[in-house]
Amino acid sequence: MYNSPAPAIEGRMLCASVLAYSVPDTGTINPPNNNIQQTVPYFNGAGYSAAPTMIASDYDISNAACTVGITQDGIVLAFRGTVYNSITDWINDLLLEPVTVNGVPGKVHDGFNKAVNVIFAPILQMIKKLKQAYPAANFYITGHSKGAGMAPIAAYYLYKNGIKAQKLYLYAPPLPGTKGFASAFNSLFPATFLYENYLDIVPLLAPSPTTAGGLDYYFIENGSEEALAAAVLITGLAAFDYSSVGSTANTFYIPQPVNGKYSIITLNNEVYLQQLKAIGLALMADDIKQIADAHNSRCFAGYMNALSGGICYPIVEEAHTY
Repeated sequence: MYNSPAPAIEGRMLCASVLAYSVPDTGTINPPNNNIQQTVPYFNGAGYSAAPTMIASDYDISNAACTVGITQDGIVLAFRGTVYNSITDWINDLLLEPVTVNGVPGKVHDGFNKAVNVIFAPILQMIKKLKQAYPAANFYITGHSKGAGMAPIAAYYLYKNGIKAQKLYLYAPPLPGTKGFASAFNSLFPATFLYENYLDIVPLLAPSPTTAGGLDYYFIENGSEEALAAAVLITGLAAFDYSSVGSTANTFYIPQPVNGKYSIITLNNEVYLQQLKAIGLALMADDIKQIADAHNSRCFAGYMNALSGGICYPIVEEAHTY
């Protein structure tokens, strides 16, 4: 499978999302980059027919980046997630207070919205160009982490400009906006598929009122001053009224592997409560490394092991980068 596309579309879109981490903050490279062996399985795994165009801007503390290209599935817009050692990215992620955008229902995450806006013009130009060249091609949007938070906002902007994505594939998706935005988005984009890994806390952020209530239970039960302070913070963030996009039927969960075997199940309410409990207990145990590892999208971590169909072999295991 190493030199082949992932066998299922959710694996191919994940590979496109991970390849987007190869985009530099400035300039352009054409993957696969022979100096970075680990880009090869993602490029091949996504099923690209040619190197995708890379777009990036670090303007206005956004550190935004994406790729736009043609795969065996059609036109794919893949947003880069948070670069773990980028202070700019972390500042952008922490711009949590949702903002009103003209023509967009509800409110959206301020940081993700800024990140979309600084690169939206070249995105729109490139997608128009590809749609002219490939008029029958389907159009997909994908992303991991911050990229999965940017994707729904970008999808709505593109829709307003006459371009509608057929499907979105979101991995470890943070919440992109309030209930008003989620409701309007879901009515336009019912074919939105979300994937969450065991112990990955990012899909719970910024916390919805329901998530905040669940996490607060574990913080308050802990009883320490630090835990009680965290409960106050979580409760305050819940007032922003964030809501996840997508439907329960299209939200999937990767449980802990059993005997090294990964599975994918629907994230129903029972599974959600189990995930909330596991994360709450891990936070109380200060097991930050395990929570961070759960968010890893690269080869040999949960998302890629469960979804890619083995495209990572035979390369050596990567260091934990996100």
